[in-house]
Amino acid sequence: MQHDPKDDSSDSMLAPFLNAKSESLSDELLRAIIDEHADPIIKKILRSKLRVSLNGRGTQQNQDALEIAGDLRASVISTLRALRQNPNQTAIANFSDFVAIKTYSACVDYFREKHPQR
Repeated sequence: MQHDPKDDSSDSMLAPFLNAKSESLSDELLRAIIDEHADPIIKKILRSKLRVSLNGRGTQQNQDALEIAGDLRASVISTLRALRQNPNQTAIANFSDFVAIKTYSACVDYFREKHPQR
């Protein structure tokens, strides 16, 4: 059976953003999605996996985690904007899972870079 992206439905939480009639409304909804849904997941996973506080100070690992969090936000925003521009693209069925997978993957990449001998 062929995978048809049109048959997929995006997470219902994303629907207002994906269907927003104006750019200003979509930007406002995107900001809310990141602040209320993506950021808490990103922070929880980074704190757990990297054992950091994510405050503005601290160790080099904490600073690295803040940078990873920023990169993840940018990546999620980019993906959501692309999905809004091209609705025929594969949908995000579960936004929380999507963000969690991206965050766990970023942690693995970080550890792989820091400890290449493992």
